[in-house]
Amino acid sequence: MLIRLFQANILFLIILGLSSCTTPIPTRSSINVLSIKDYVGKKNNPFIKIHMMNGMVYILSDWDLDEEETNVLGHGNLFGINRKLISNGQFNIPMKQIAIAESNTLMKTSSPLSAMTILSLGATAGCLASPKSCFGSCPTFYITDGDSMKLMSEGFSLSTTPIWEDTDIDALYMASPRGKEINLRVTNEAHETHAIKSVRLLAFPREKGRRVVRLDDGRYFSSKMLIPNFCRAEEGDILPKIIFFDDDERYTITDESDLTTKEYIEVYFNNVEKKENALVLGLRQTVMPTFVYYTMLDYMGDSRGDGIAKLIRDDNVDFKGRERILDALGGVDVEILDRNGHWSSVGTVYEAGPIAKDVIGMNLPSILDGKIHIRLKMTKGMWRLDYVALAELEKELEPIVIEPIRIEDSRGEMDTYSLELLLDRDRYLTTLLGDQHDIFFPMPDKDAPFEWFLESRGYYLEWHRDPWLLDRDMAALLELQLHPKRALRKMAQMYKEVEEEFEDLFWNSRYEMEHNN
Repeated sequence: MLIRLFQANILFLIILGLSSCTTPIPTRSSINVLSIKDYVGKKNNPFIKIHMMNGMVYILSDWDLDEEETNVLGHGNLFGINRKLISNGQFNIPMKQIAIAESNTLMKTSSPLSAMTILSLGATAGCLASPKSCFGSCPTFYITDGDSMKLMSEGFSLSTTPIWEDTDIDALYMASPRGKEINLRVTNEAHETHAIKSVRLLAFPREKGRRVVRLDDGRYFSSKMLIPNFCRAEEGDILPKIIFFDDDERYTITDESDLTTKEYIEVYFNNVEKKENALVLGLRQTVMPTFVYYTMLDYMGDSRGDGIAKLIRDDNVDFKGRERILDALGGVDVEILDRNGHWSSVGTVYEAGPIAKDVIGMNLPSILDGKIHIRLKMTKGMWRLDYVALAELEKELEPIVIEPIRIEDSRGEMDTYSLELLLDRDRYLTTLLGDQHDIFFPMPDKDAPFEWFLESRGYYLEWHRDPWLLDRDMAALLELQLHPKRALRKMAQMYKEVEEEFEDLFWNSRYEMEHNN
């Protein structure tokens, strides 16, 4: 979830063997939009480095797909697991046995060889000033708030490789579409490749004086919302910042010596009428976790392709290093004060990504005396908190699931092929920087108001930056994976040097797109 002009010798990562494809985007001077067949017999035909599932590697100087598009044909060298040369000549490589491949030219292809990229790029001024601050996001979703198209969701933010593909559900809390159809716009505004497997809307009839709350366990409830009586952080009363879902967010800067230092927010609710309740948080991350992620990619340097290939070969979905880093940074821990004056943990709310806010409910123990004292424990400088409320849970609901019925490209033309991809659960809609699709859904009832949630599934890959290829540091990478708390203490001063300007650099490097009503 990185704006740049392409330079020569672009390096990118391709995930192979998908039954996905892409649709054309408006030609821009910064992007060479070609299908795989356009490379055949041309002088600029790129080399390709193919990582096999058995650990061996092919490096081909020219290549193509066979007629069935099930094999890669090419001339080059084959290297063993220890990277010693085994043979050279012509090769016929089955797609099903390929983990990933790297090449030197960006492609947008209608073949099963779909462009999943690690790119070294030129940059906008923001990226040139700080490569780690380049804008990044997953698929970015816009929907009308009743006035104009607003950014309300980013999909599957933690799904940074194919093996971590996941389904993400986000509340479109301010969505207010009208008419016979709902227009949901999905864009790729970063230097990433997005593989979108499905997009669906979940609708609930809206009741007067009630909101629909999604709990962290996946259930939905019609709820009466109560605002806190008091909300206090280290700087004092923050109630004005958290009683409305708007852009007046509460956040702090990081600790100067440790990026895992915790802070606390205390919230009081009185006059609670129902026993069954949920704490509701509207929040997003700051850009600090993005800095940590980009630093990790920096440490990987030119070994990133080998690393991802190993993950795919091992099918290491529960990659322990990744989990340790996520645990060290943490989510928002919800604690309640019991009758003995002790804080007890209820659970943790987590929402990845700095682009769009989500609204999530955490189920609480039964409230018997009409009041509750809650404490939020979170990593200092990591969270932007916009909304805190108590949801009195009244009745559990089932969503109306709505599939897309048509798609238009950025020129407003019908895109039937992209629609086929989103409706086929075995294929992907693959997008690159600057791609935009308007996805239309039927309105369940054009005369009735609804609450909306977005369900998206897929994964994405971050494009590499030129400087990252030069700064490989495997010792620092190993420390971050094995001892993240120690590594994040060391990283604190590095982040402090750029923290003041990092947010502005991040947003200023975003690929600007027009979002009309």
